[in-house]
Amino acid sequence: MCASSTTTGSPVNRLLAVCALVGTLLMAAPAPAAEPIAIAIRNYTFVPAEITVPRGSEIRWTNEDATVHSILAVNKSFHSPGLDTADSFTMRFDEPGEFVYVCGLHPHMTGKIRVQ
Repeated sequence: MCASSTTTGSPVNRLLAVCALVGTLLMAAPAPAAEPIAIAIRNYTFVPAEITVPRGSEIRWTNEDATVHSILAVNKSFHSPGLDTADSFTMRFDEPGEFVYVCGLHPHMTGKIRVQ
């Protein structure tokens, strides 16, 4: 823990200078990016089908089926290209709300993302 002192050139002042420098470096360093939250496309379903995430979260859908799928927001606010086996699509959600989506090729496949 860093403490304050008024003695110039003392070991305490040198410690304070080091603490201030470390604090400045830590504040300037970018926060490590969080891994995207995974949603699998498996057996013609989204797994999990519903999820709640904080603002700024990234969601990554990965197709685990042998069939091409896509991600299409019902309100058309986002969509992916066709995703072949092992392909992924990542989307960042900065605004709060509910986002209902379907597979554009198989509309019976549905999912929902709640952003808080």
